[in-house]
Amino acid sequence: MPAEAERESISAKAGILPYLNSNSINGRKCMKIKLMMLGILIAIAGISYAEEAPAVEAAQPVEVGNKICPISGEEVGKMGEGAKVEYKGKIYTLCCGMCEKEFNSDPEKFVSKVEKQMAATQ
Repeated sequence: MPAEAERESISAKAGILPYLNSNSINGRKCMKIKLMMLGILIAIAGISYAEEAPAVEAAQPVEVGNKICPISGEEVGKMGEGAKVEYKGKIYTLCCGMCEKEFNSDPEKFVSKVEKQMAATQ
């Protein structure tokens, strides 16, 4: 028996796919099957990684801690409970809810005032 035929016979008896030449039709089918299996394994690995990946928590806003309202110049809390406004991840305190609309009309202007006030008190 020629060497090629003998090798195919042994492989078939052992339950192993016979060695296939990549130029043969069976070789191309085998390559397609291998690529499909590889794709399935990659997909499964990706799904399992996505399930195990920790969720990224959103950053919590930070209290600026200003004691003076940047709109009215009044002390926060003097006229009752102050209002809080969040802007770009920071919480600014105002003397009252009425100042909130003014703050939201031009937040950069009032943030700048708060930053100057905070720098002056340090």
